[in-house]
Amino acid sequence: MNTPCALPALGRLILIAASLALAATSCLAQFFPPSPDDQIPTLKSLRDQPIPTTPGLEQFVRNKPVAIALGKALFWDM
Repeated sequence: MNTPCALPALGRLILIAASLALAATSCLAQFFPPSPDDQIPTLKSLRDQPIPTTPGLEQFVRNKPVAIALGKALFWDM
């Protein structure tokens, strides 16, 4: 006994509802794109920002300028 492969009525309704929801969402996104103000936060210059310090770093680093030079050398070596 061969029966045709058909979706049940509830499955068809779910498929149609999902298709309509997807079409409505994409249509709204085309006509009402988000404004650039909502997407991009205000950028600030890093020159005015203080460099954060790590608490307890003095326990491990004896010479801070040498540690900075070593960090830069290892960074650029990658």
